[in-house]
Amino acid sequence: LPLGLIINELITNSLKHAKPDKEPLILNLEISKVEKNIELYYFDNGCFFNFEQNEKSLGLLIIQGMTKQLSGYCSRENAHYKVVF
Repeated sequence: LPLGLIINELITNSLKHAKPDKEPLILNLEISKVEKNIELYYFDNGCFFNFEQNEKSLGLLIIQGMTKQLSGYCSRENAHYKVVF
């Protein structure tokens, strides 16, 4: 359930906030098993979103909370997410 909520929130955020210039929105999701961990990589081709100004957004809090429930961690660089659990 937490993994499903993380994926749902990432996709919802892309659909609501990513606005690529003159091209269709492309969502990229990769889930793989690396040794004993599951790694999720996610990004879209949308415009830059200022995360520093929106650090406390509900979407980001949901992603962080669900990642903690999986005893994992989440990192983000611009709009590229990596979740490991």
